[in-house]
Amino acid sequence: MNIRVTFLLILSSLGLFNFPSLHAQSADEIIEQAISQKAQNQLPDTTIAYQAYTKTVLRFPEYFPVDTLLGRTIMPFLNRKKPAAERKMNRRPSWLPPELDSEILFLSENLSEVVTHPPKKIKEQILHSRVSGELTRFSFMGSLVTRYDPYDNRYVMPGVTARSLISPLADKAANHYQYALITQDSMAYEIAIQPKRKYEPCFQGSVTLDRKTLAVKAVDLFITRDRQLDFLDTLWIRQQYALWEGNWVPVLSEFDAEFSLNLIWIKVPFVGKSVSAISQYESLSSPGKGFFNGEILRINAHTSQAGNAQLATNRPIPLTALEAKDYRLKDSLHAHRNSNRYLDSLTRSRRKVTIPNIVLLGQKFRHYRKNLEINIEHLLSSMGFNPMEGLFIRPNIGVQWDLPNDKKLNFMTTLRYGTANKRFGFVLGASYQTRPKFNESVRMEGGDYISEFSPFSQVGFFPNTQATLLNKLNNMRLYRKRFFEFGYQREVANGLQVGFDLRFEHRNEMPNLSDYSWSKVQAPYTSNFALPTHKSLTAEIKLRYQPFNTYASTPTSKYNLGSAWPVFELKFAKSFGKIATGASDFSQISLSMEKKSTFGFLGSTEWRVTAGTFLKKEQVYFPDYVHFKGNQTTSRPNEFDAFFLIDYYEFSTTLPYIETHIEHEFSGLIFNKIPFIRKLKIREYMGLHSLIRQNRRGYLELNLGLEKLLLKLLSVRVDLYFSLSNYYQRPLSVKYLPPGSLINFTK
Repeated sequence: MNIRVTFLLILSSLGLFNFPSLHAQSADEIIEQAISQKAQNQLPDTTIAYQAYTKTVLRFPEYFPVDTLLGRTIMPFLNRKKPAAERKMNRRPSWLPPELDSEILFLSENLSEVVTHPPKKIKEQILHSRVSGELTRFSFMGSLVTRYDPYDNRYVMPGVTARSLISPLADKAANHYQYALITQDSMAYEIAIQPKRKYEPCFQGSVTLDRKTLAVKAVDLFITRDRQLDFLDTLWIRQQYALWEGNWVPVLSEFDAEFSLNLIWIKVPFVGKSVSAISQYESLSSPGKGFFNGEILRINAHTSQAGNAQLATNRPIPLTALEAKDYRLKDSLHAHRNSNRYLDSLTRSRRKVTIPNIVLLGQKFRHYRKNLEINIEHLLSSMGFNPMEGLFIRPNIGVQWDLPNDKKLNFMTTLRYGTANKRFGFVLGASYQTRPKFNESVRMEGGDYISEFSPFSQVGFFPNTQATLLNKLNNMRLYRKRFFEFGYQREVANGLQVGFDLRFEHRNEMPNLSDYSWSKVQAPYTSNFALPTHKSLTAEIKLRYQPFNTYASTPTSKYNLGSAWPVFELKFAKSFGKIATGASDFSQISLSMEKKSTFGFLGSTEWRVTAGTFLKKEQVYFPDYVHFKGNQTTSRPNEFDAFFLIDYYEFSTTLPYIETHIEHEFSGLIFNKIPFIRKLKIREYMGLHSLIRQNRRGYLELNLGLEKLLLKLLSVRVDLYFSLSNYYQRPLSVKYLPPGSLINFTK
């Protein structure tokens, strides 16, 4: 940042300097005029193409003692402090990977072509890509990562901050910023930017405006963690502009970030940089029909193979000595680790069976040359208890085979035995991801096994085991089935997913057979649901569609990114009663809409509405009912579209229904106004959940929640739930969301 601007900002924050009133007024007038001319100064109303070179680096800060990390952080009082440069000369211990010799964790370069069309259409094609240590792979870190438009009102950074950042040139920026004129000449104004209030998501720094057009010529902004950044500690945005055909366009865009992972007593700092050099602007008459088809990023085929030579001759930002060393080190390691001898040694090392893996971690066997992996679930997750089966053991074995072009073949085997019912069960399944480009897959599954009455899991096996053994409280309801299931899904058009399922089940009830518990409660377990023996053959078709879906694509895969439109989902299920006497015989239809919308510093809202009915119900058994997500525990799942006060299966129905869930995250809007408390960066939630059924009283509940981010990775959330239906017996409850089920990583 400019030294003069930095000096003034420091003095202002210490209360030793106030912006001069004359300059402040003059700067305010300049900014006001610049805001009024934003429409003229943004990119022209024509299709524009340009080329971009983007380099992204993630590394440790200079002189960070990686080789003494554990000793320095776990027991710092036992270690004699040394100068950072001296510590850096220590020899790397064998337990650290050799990649850390370069101090760079990630390095990539991309050459791309970008086409933009007003007002917000954009498409980037990465022509050549190179990733250090990955000779056959590519990087998604193109120029879109460093794209920042100072004329936008807000800058959204998912995963970095829950609240969008307010632009210094927003329509109502004067409500949030104060300005000072630093320098002016015949060519430009340089204006210092300072937030008016602490803790608002606002930038500091400076912006340079062209004196004639008041267009942006340069940007030098930063924002720190105390201004509502969640993951990052500091973020810098620097841009330089050049005149092209009467318009000021960006030619250099740089993002720098500092952050750390705080793992209780271990704090590991990181520095990230992504810089794009933009050149060769040109106007296009028309990109062609169908060019802007929702695809905003495309990775061309064979980018990495040809990328090395192209980048060597088209590198506007030269490599540093450390970056050149990183390429040499990691490329040589990649060649060594992909040799047959090395892969065979890894395969042999994976054949070892250990007690900790069997009991706690799970056992894995991998053949590295054939990309074949076998996973055996650990013992603690394979055992449980319920009164229908007694103590049960459930070993699970999965096999995954990674095929060329991102195709995958999976096999799954689950065995089950209960000590009370003395019955063996099994499931055999297979799935094949045929064409990832179209999200196409086929799966088959069959066996003799148990199932909950709802198609989704109402209560986990481990929480139910804990509740039965400690409190003699069984919330799980099960039935047994001999079954076969076939499923197929494919994206037939952009944003339109089609799925088909065919299921056959021979169902039997499962009465309680065990009364065992560690609790002193003498009352018997609640009886399981009665279910007459019958058969069911059901076909289901599901259509899921989001209009104007945006996506990123690679030569073999596609990644849907969503749009401003809701997601529509239509389901139709038909059960064929003629297969046997007393078989299920019904037809059912449902339509749902869901969406998550952001409203800047006001937060975000997520909602889902579902309406459905049975068109025919000649014979409907309880597993075929429409079930709703309930909750009878003190914890809550990491999902908003559930009811947290009703009992499981309490409102299951065959009647027409409308189910609505809406929840708003205020992103610190309320607690950010309270001194001291705002330093905690607490997020506030409020939600409404309603259910309307034909000829039944409606149900409505309200939740108020608080969430705190811990260690930058884990979140703890507590909610207070109110039943607004005065007839309901449980009007109030407090529930928490365990940290392990809510992990937020930067996207």
